[in-house]
Amino acid sequence: MGIQRSLLLLGVMALCWSSSTASNVLYTGGTLANNESIGLPGVGSFVMQQDCDLVLYDNNGTVLFSTNTTGPSRQNCTLSLTNYGRLEVRTPDSELLWNSSNTNSPNGSYAAVFRPDGDVAIYGPLHWSGFARGHNMKTEKEQELLGNIPTVNNMLFSGQVLYGNDELTNGLTSLKVRDCELLQTWLFFSWPLVSVQGEDCFVRLNFRGQLTIIDDTGKNSSALPTAANPTKGEYVLILEGLLARIYGPSAWSTNVRGVQPIVHLMLPSDAQE
Repeated sequence: MGIQRSLLLLGVMALCWSSSTASNVLYTGGTLANNESIGLPGVGSFVMQQDCDLVLYDNNGTVLFSTNTTGPSRQNCTLSLTNYGRLEVRTPDSELLWNSSNTNSPNGSYAAVFRPDGDVAIYGPLHWSGFARGHNMKTEKEQELLGNIPTVNNMLFSGQVLYGNDELTNGLTSLKVRDCELLQTWLFFSWPLVSVQGEDCFVRLNFRGQLTIIDDTGKNSSALPTAANPTKGEYVLILEGLLARIYGPSAWSTNVRGVQPIVHLMLPSDAQE
């Protein structure tokens, strides 16, 4: 009964904590209005202004992207992310003023992410979801593998890794690598998702939306089961409430920097069909 009650509580908390917005991401069903924004400290912000213009600013206040949807007497518009992965700016009377150009995205759950490079990109549909639980990934080994790659605590982009005892966190839940196991942790509960024989292992999100645990020789690896025949592209893992979710591939971007992946290091397995 104790285990059943704990699992029931976990499920209820996941529903309660799951939100349509976070400080750096807007999920399907979420809205921004009246100068609400997503962004990252020291990088910039993506603001739904009260004058109905949707604007991407850098950290110096320079405009990098704008929908140019201001107009006489326009105010109090909203930005929403639909279940077809499109961002839409609408007036209070539901008149459509602007939408993102990804018109062929399938029905599903999406995430509009303010990336650590200052662009905003839409990822989806939802590729994988699981219960997860805490610290930025800045070990010497990661720097050796990937260079000085920008990271945020609650996300892992294609090509980025978690190494050793590093944790991915949103302050409520975490993913952690320990003794060549990828662990999910909630409160004092912890259980392995995937493991491999070896030493000094790390977990990497590849360009097909798979979380793979690899030993330092590169000879031993194991991957989380995800959708069959995934599309090649850039994916993102987001700690969303008590859930760890993978969205992708990228469907649209503000394109300030040419829609480049956060990480350019690709392994041979990324190109496999």
